[in-house]
Amino acid sequence: MLDALTWVRDSIAAHGGDPARVHVIGHSAGGSHLATAALEPGLGGLPAGVRSLALVSGRLRADRRPDNPNAGNVAAYFGPDESLYAARSPVSRAADCPLPVLVAVAEFENRHLDTYGAEFAHAVARAGRVPVRWVRLAGHNHTSIVAHLNTGEEGFGRALDAFFRLNDSVSDSERNRTGAS
Repeated sequence: MLDALTWVRDSIAAHGGDPARVHVIGHSAGGSHLATAALEPGLGGLPAGVRSLALVSGRLRADRRPDNPNAGNVAAYFGPDESLYAARSPVSRAADCPLPVLVAVAEFENRHLDTYGAEFAHAVARAGRVPVRWVRLAGHNHTSIVAHLNTGEEGFGRALDAFFRLNDSVSDSERNRTGAS
């Protein structure tokens, strides 16, 4: 993930983008990867220029509960030692989120992802360090939450665009000088 974001930063200008104004979306496992990359101290953080995060249907808390249909995948990603899951879960470090974050879940989400997304958003909001936006898409499931983008149903697309634009309006120097977020 970090190599891909570094490539975007280093290559975006050649494609008409601004390396100082990158907004990143991660869906499902991508949301877990993005949150981990942003919050895990040993990974060094996200590359310069990333302005905000959108975590869509991500597994933000590791669990192998019997009713978790993805328990095997959780063990593959977070490791077999369940005693480390709390420390390895992005939600455990959500209060340290360094960037504005939009957390989105679907009404008919994979089991527990909606709860963990709400828990993550609440922890970021409670810390008060950066802006957070919570979105719950009615009538959608884990796949359709992103598959419907650019189909004429524009609610979520507009929410993403508004969030990115809002968090693009304050420069890094202004944010550092004034503490604005």
